[in-house]
Amino acid sequence: MTATPRVVVVGGGIVGLCTAWHLVQRGCADVVVCERATAGAGSTGRASGGIRQQFARETEIRMARESVAFWERFEAVFGASMNFRQVGYLYLLTTPALVADAERNVALQVACGVPSRMLDPVGIGALVPEVNLEGVLAGSCCPTDGRAHPLAAVAGLARALRRRGVEIRENSAVTAVTVVNGRVTGVTAGGETLGADWVVNAGGPNAASVGRMAGVDLPVRPVRMHQFVTAPVTGLTPGRPVLVEPATTLFAAEEGEGMLLGMRQPDATGEHVDVDWEFLPDVLRVAAHRIPRLEGVRVETAWAGLVEMSPDHVGIIGSVPEVQGFLCANGLSGHGFMLAPAVGRIAAGLVLDGDVPGIDLATLSPLRFRAA
Repeated sequence: MTATPRVVVVGGGIVGLCTAWHLVQRGCADVVVCERATAGAGSTGRASGGIRQQFARETEIRMARESVAFWERFEAVFGASMNFRQVGYLYLLTTPALVADAERNVALQVACGVPSRMLDPVGIGALVPEVNLEGVLAGSCCPTDGRAHPLAAVAGLARALRRRGVEIRENSAVTAVTVVNGRVTGVTAGGETLGADWVVNAGGPNAASVGRMAGVDLPVRPVRMHQFVTAPVTGLTPGRPVLVEPATTLFAAEEGEGMLLGMRQPDATGEHVDVDWEFLPDVLRVAAHRIPRLEGVRVETAWAGLVEMSPDHVGIIGSVPEVQGFLCANGLSGHGFMLAPAVGRIAAGLVLDGDVPGIDLATLSPLRFRAA
């Protein structure tokens, strides 16, 4: 293999672009990004933009903390704003089991350097007085979490990559991955053959189909997620944290003068992104119960996107022994935007060094799903 390999990154979303960025930062001069549509047009452009560090596993906590530091420096490094607003994330916990889990998680987060803390209902009410505290036993909050604009991040990264000589081939879907004697040699993209020493599968919801092109079975499935934006709502606390209710999966965040609402839809697998308007009453019912000022609110716009779910909801980052040079960077289960900077650094380290010190690679490896 060449000392400075040629790398083809499949997928021009935030994970693919962050991977390309870390590769060129490490001196890898021959990087091509192949995107089936336009950069960020897939899952990244339909994401809520949430960025949090409140995870349950140490590996993800450390990845999230690293990523927050990257996003905090984004404007200074890339000369572009992604409007990262560190308003915090507040989890509303409604069962003793959820409280016990959060207490363990917060202790681990604090040990990893994340400023998370537990709140009692009085503390929650002081922070967001508009919240109905019925059934809420406690909360967990991290003030350095928040939200940003995913497409602004994509635009800033893409400009910087092009200035560094990276070719971002838009409208260039990868239709084949060539493997010779157990090693990747290239891809077919946009009808053209591109040689490659490494292929990084950052295909998001399409990661499983990209894997099949190389003969790699990836347990990644696309799940449809909705975002509903309300008309302006009065009486809400300005700069309030993003609210998450794990028991119902409600997500509620400030969006202009209104609110962005989301909730996991049961059995929403598939590959289309049509809005299911029949799901809206369920979302509004749950949201209005927890935030009474949303009662009767009008929804002005909505969209759906696909998230790439792995079986354990943890990212799949690593290689498989049967196909050398094929690297997975996918399966991030709705956390792709928030974790992309760390994912990109790990992927680049695996390509260039074969290892990433300080990261428990076994928890991310695609091999973890294989029977012992």
